Amino acid sequence: MQPAEILRLRKVTGTTQYAAARGLLCNHLIVTDALENIIVEIKKKHDQIAEVANPERPWSEENRTRVRGLAILGNSGSGKTLAAETAIDLIKPVAVAPGVIRQPKIVSIATPDGGTASALALELIVSNGLPITREPLAKEAVGKVLRRVVANKPTLVFIDEVSRCALPIHNPSVIRRETGLVWSMAMGMLDAKGWPTPVVMAGLPYLLDTLYLPDPDPEIKKLRGEAARRFDFIRIPDATINTDGPLIEKVIEKYCTMLGVKSLLKPSDEIGGRLLHAARYAFGHGLVIAQHAVALAHCRDGKKGKLQLSDFAATTRIMGGGAMAANIFAVSRWSEINPDVLMPESFAEARYKEKPDAA
Repeated sequence: MQPAEILRLRKVTGTTQYAAARGLLCNHLIVTDALENIIVEIKKKHDQIAEVANPERPWSEENRTRVRGLAILGNSGSGKTLAAETAIDLIKPVAVAPGVIRQPKIVSIATPDGGTASALALELIVSNGLPITREPLAKEAVGKVLRRVVANKPTLVFIDEVSRCALPIHNPSVIRRETGLVWSMAMGMLDAKGWPTPVVMAGLPYLLDTLYLPDPDPEIKKLRGEAARRFDFIRIPDATINTDGPLIEKVIEKYCTMLGVKSLLKPSDEIGGRLLHAARYAFGHGLVIAQHAVALAHCRDGKKGKLQLSDFAATTRIMGGGAMAANIFAVSRWSEINPDVLMPESFAEARYKEKPDAA
């Protein structure tokens, strides 16, 4: 594929028609086992607001029991955020007592890029209705968050990208301090007197390791252990070619049907394997690449557009750069290419230096 052709296709991806086609595909929900599990678990966590502490008394805001949390773990591109947001959109009002319905009141935030507990506390406080601008000090963060959450009475709090507080680039003492505060805030919300609040968190798998960090503070150490018991955990596994390759090929067929595109892909193209490999075995990212490729086929030649392997090659070339000689969709020995090599200029540069683990 020559530079002039890449430029032509790049221009196609800048059209409103392309954006509309891709948007249509993005909005089509792909139901996976992981998504269904997360939908069930988030509903269960949310509906805990109806559970009473003293069964001999009717439900009231004061007569509610402590609740459990949920942590959703998965590698980047696995679909954690989309799954959680989909589940939250499906939450319905809860009958907390005969004739008493509690409407969903969801607080949903993302952990700030800096990954400090104080910045996260500020987001939680503001999202619960208190317009402040100063990040709380570490020693006051937990108390301020809990007071605001109890006053606002959300039915569930969702915190995305929590693993930013445990980035490996931080020094171990910083990770210990910041994650200790994060787990303190989370446990405080689960146990808050006056309004125990279900908490759902999403992050990269190494978030789990922070529950077992050695801590010189015996209270925080105890709290980490308590969090390990009071949170349920769902891990979205990496995709595999054998299991998920056929599924993502069916999704591509569905995308083609939605846009009226004829697929010229052949079994020998091994599109399921190539796509998952290019997506680093993150199913969600594989869907993104497929959406771009099918939208490109739909738009590049008008109604005559037909999906070919070259549409995937052009898509990944436009998105990530690199030479076609090192493009997973353009070479026969695609399984030898390391998708983590950025913008390789040759097949030799892109190859694994050591034999990769079997996918």
